[in-house]
Amino acid sequence: MRRSDWGLDRNTALAGGGVLISDKVKLTLDVSADRLEQTDTA
Repeated sequence: MRRSDWGLDRNTALAGGGVLISDKVKLTLDVSADRLEQTDTA
């Protein structure tokens, strides 16, 4: 993913510290899900 695709094309300071430098962004997702059982209500 490129941050310039989302309009982030300037190198700016971040509120939490650090700066945006590279145009390429690596996303790491940690996803979990629970399966819900269906019940008949008829």
